[in-house]
Amino acid sequence: MIWDSADSCTNETANDRLEVENEIIPEISFHAMTGTDHPQTVRVIGQLRNKKVMLRVDGGSTHNFIDEAIVSKFGLPVNWEKKFQVMVANREKIDCVGQCRALTINIEGYPVIADFYILLMAACQLVLGVQWLETLGPVEMDYKKLTMSFTEDDISHTFHGIKPASITTLTEKELYGLQGVGFFFQIIPTASNVQRPSYPPDMSSLLAEYSSVFAAPTGLPPP
Repeated sequence: MIWDSADSCTNETANDRLEVENEIIPEISFHAMTGTDHPQTVRVIGQLRNKKVMLRVDGGSTHNFIDEAIVSKFGLPVNWEKKFQVMVANREKIDCVGQCRALTINIEGYPVIADFYILLMAACQLVLGVQWLETLGPVEMDYKKLTMSFTEDDISHTFHGIKPASITTLTEKELYGLQGVGFFFQIIPTASNVQRPSYPPDMSSLLAEYSSVFAAPTGLPPP
């Protein structure tokens, strides 16, 4: 699939574009905010100040974003004058507290230099949106293999995405570590592995014959 990132937002009509002082209000996708996987996003590992960080390449977000906790953890310089509201895809608004300018993040040997708006989004560390994607020109995405390829100065670059992790149960320690952090969860029924007790053939036939007698009671006993 060939995706020209400069045209990635053409599905939006002019009426859908919200403008303030001739600037489009930054918008972040719901999947980026919640950290959920989506067929049209790719998660990659990068390095920020020689430490690993998780990035989401997301054509559904208009700008680049960074989690406020990462800014604090790495002690990144912040332009505190860049404060405004960012639109989530569900039309809710959240506050942007500032901007980190010209951050350098290394992804598989390729240096990404970009500005990032600071948001409180515990489910995702960094988002690379259309603000960065449109600087690349045509981008080839393989959503099945989770690869992203582009060419710069006649040199081809390919990012390899991370496959979605399987769902696992949180330990008690991990659960307490989530205190003060909002998160989404889903309860999924699973097939029971409990085996029914086995009986000798004579007893099994007797239980089957008088199943109504041995069935679990559903009402009050007769007077």
